[in-house]
Amino acid sequence: MMDFVLGLLSALETLRRSTETTKVPMFFICHSLGGILFKKFLLMANERKELYGSIVKSIRGVAFFGTPHRGSACASLSKICLDIGHVFYPNLRSDLVQSLKRTATELADINCSIPELLQPLSIVTAYEIRPLELFKIAGIIVGRETALLNLTNEMAIPVDADHRSLCRFSDSANPIFRPVLLAIAGIINKVTEGDRSTYQEFLDVLYFDEFQQRRLLLPDSYAGTFSWIWSHDSFQDWTAGGSKMLWIQGKPASGKSTMMKFIREGLERQYCGHVSVQLLLKQRGITRPVSDPSHVVVDFFYSVRGSNLQQEHVWMLRSILWQILRQIPSLWPKLVLFIQKQSDPMGFTREIGRSQSSHPAPWSRWISVEKLQSLLEFIGSQSERGSKITIYVLVDAMDESEILNRRKIATSLRRLASHPEQNAIIFKVLVASRPDPTTDVVSDRCIRMIFEAQTDNDIKVFVEKSLEALADQVPSLQDGDMSLIQETLQVKSQGVFLWVKLILLEFEEKFHNEGCTLQEMEDILISIPPGLDSLYEWMFQTIALQTALQKRETESILSWTAVAPMSHEMMDDIVAIAACGESPLTASTLSKNRLGSDTKIEKRVSSRCFNFLEWTSTKESLPVCQFIHTTAQHFITAKLDQTAQLVECQAFKYAQFLAGFDPGWLPLVESWPDFQAEQLKSINLGPVLELFHDLTAPLFWYMLKSQGGNTLQMPRSGLKYLHGQDPSPDVNPSSILSRRRVLLQY
Repeated sequence: MMDFVLGLLSALETLRRSTETTKVPMFFICHSLGGILFKKFLLMANERKELYGSIVKSIRGVAFFGTPHRGSACASLSKICLDIGHVFYPNLRSDLVQSLKRTATELADINCSIPELLQPLSIVTAYEIRPLELFKIAGIIVGRETALLNLTNEMAIPVDADHRSLCRFSDSANPIFRPVLLAIAGIINKVTEGDRSTYQEFLDVLYFDEFQQRRLLLPDSYAGTFSWIWSHDSFQDWTAGGSKMLWIQGKPASGKSTMMKFIREGLERQYCGHVSVQLLLKQRGITRPVSDPSHVVVDFFYSVRGSNLQQEHVWMLRSILWQILRQIPSLWPKLVLFIQKQSDPMGFTREIGRSQSSHPAPWSRWISVEKLQSLLEFIGSQSERGSKITIYVLVDAMDESEILNRRKIATSLRRLASHPEQNAIIFKVLVASRPDPTTDVVSDRCIRMIFEAQTDNDIKVFVEKSLEALADQVPSLQDGDMSLIQETLQVKSQGVFLWVKLILLEFEEKFHNEGCTLQEMEDILISIPPGLDSLYEWMFQTIALQTALQKRETESILSWTAVAPMSHEMMDDIVAIAACGESPLTASTLSKNRLGSDTKIEKRVSSRCFNFLEWTSTKESLPVCQFIHTTAQHFITAKLDQTAQLVECQAFKYAQFLAGFDPGWLPLVESWPDFQAEQLKSINLGPVLELFHDLTAPLFWYMLKSQGGNTLQMPRSGLKYLHGQDPSPDVNPSSILSRRRVLLQY
């Protein structure tokens, strides 16, 4: 027995180390005397913790089938062991008989030491209730009295079988086997519950609301455009074979982002059966895919027009990793073992245990660019045999990402797409960007495609469809010859879709505002120079003709929108603050200068800023106002020059106004909008946010939430809880002041 157990320990430890599975839980199934070997195995592993400690920690349960743990009133333990020997070996040699007698004596010694080690385990004990047909003289070999350990953590199951057939079942539906199967399955489910909870915890840490906002705000491509991509040599080269990286380079506003959305949707239709991240969001926290898909599509669209979450690399990596793990949950056990291996294993395990109660999980220290890169690298390095999984990673607008570490990120993406073809995970990375010297050294080593060299027909289709849509709105154009306009738009656009869009918007507004003939359209089109920057200069001339008051309002709207997209409520506050000029803000002046309705706000933004800004929304989100393109934002911030100072000045005035309602919040509002994370943690924001909400101060709430990430949520019933009723929608400063003491104690 000693030699067998030592050999088993050594072989199992070698296997677990070579396969990097030393943290994987184990469940043992033992028949007859095999259960004795297991108990000896457990004792010896515990005595040699320096060598086999990981084995002891990993054993979570055991199922004993007819194992003789003790003697009975009818037979000694020695006789039972001999009977078992004769069952399987009718002509048992005399030396084996003596060995079994010694085994019985050793088993008695084991039984004195083993209960303490068995106590933490989940145990199933199955015993026979039918005697052997050819061995009736011995009766039942291992009955209830002999088989039971009589431990509180033991589930006893009588089985209508003899000792030989006790664990031989025809299939999983066998009614005799069913109770045993369910008992073992219940234990395994209980063991893996912890893994599932840590999986969800990690997903929750990675997740953030804006991970797909930029893509969702993009328009759909026109029918008939971009379909050439599927047959393009570079694209077909990228999709064929193993891990590869394709870099699509194109001039600004040439339609790269719209095409990236088109590619994503096409890959999903082809490989993923229309399974999108939207569907995964609905499933989030409810169910997981039953089996891993063979193809997965993930993406991230950088955007300088969005918040920092849409520009910083750490958010891109979080998004990509969240999407991968959400769609391929089988990666999690391997990934968590890798994380444990890179961390202090014992300390990490203790923190995981605490995180399931009131302590935060230790995942936060893995939310850095370097750590997230290492996790993706680990996923790409999986080399075990089996079915392959292809992961398509689409990264749009790399040129709009933060400049810090941009080249390193591009290099890491290329490294991800350079793993051997025989690996289990194949990464196909597609990056789109404008020409960028920061990443040229990386893009030069990838499969390359120059985007605008392929889009002449797309521009033609876009112009035709857009003019048809314009003619539908303006009946007088339907019978006119627009061939010159169509030809001029195609030539002057120089492959830039946005140039065409802005010209058509100008035509549409002119028709609706004052009417416009075909000749006037042709004259306007001929007078406008090609190139986006020249078009922006032409548009900006109208702003230059505004009155001083109008300019102040325009500059405020543009400056705040350069910080982040603005909602209707926020934009209403911006207009009101600008209208107050140098005068101090009061609740009365803000109220008088607010436009109120969404329609009025949109009209004001359009009349002040023309087509530099646009209102966009998705089915899941409210409309927001943002720059029509990154190039427009860059142009405006360069023209105005003082956007940051203007926002800072107006923000401070706004904060002073809010602080006037309660000096206790002065330290908070004086530092706005540059809050530190520790400041937010030390202040109970519930009543503060509720108060600002009552005051209709959405800008302050927005800045608080942007600093607090996903951890801050606007409280819905703080004041309702305090007063036992809904707060009045028409809250005035005096009623707010009367609540001061109660709120500060809230």
